[in-house]
Amino acid sequence: DPARVHSQWQFYQSLEPEFVLKRLTASLIPPDSVRLSVVADRIVAEGEAPDTWIDRARTAARQLSAGGPVFDISKVRDVSPEARAAEHWQAYVSKLESQPGIIVAQQKMRDGQFHIAGLRDPLAADPQSLLSGTE
Repeated sequence: DPARVHSQWQFYQSLEPEFVLKRLTASLIPPDSVRLSVVADRIVAEGEAPDTWIDRARTAARQLSAGGPVFDISKVRDVSPEARAAEHWQAYVSKLESQPGIIVAQQKMRDGQFHIAGLRDPLAADPQSLLSGTE
């Protein structure tokens, strides 16, 4: 008879990965492009997110209780505009470096601008034409 059962419960936060995952999901509100899951007693984040969310996730990972699961965000790719620009720049530099007759001697990003210098055989591909497709 349920009426004869009296209960008393005190609050605590379980360190079971499933419960830590629920709390992380509620506090971090991951973007739709990020998936959080429990993998072998670890909480793993995978996907793409802006650097602001990644910074919040790193802070949350450092603040987790000792004895609980590790929060691994190493599989989240930064999709902030700066990170995307750096990725596209590296793709372009790699494309140039693979071209016969082109030697990249120096390349850098500074103040939102991209600078590259090197040697080019007159018969080699035009570096400007190789920019298409690198966004």
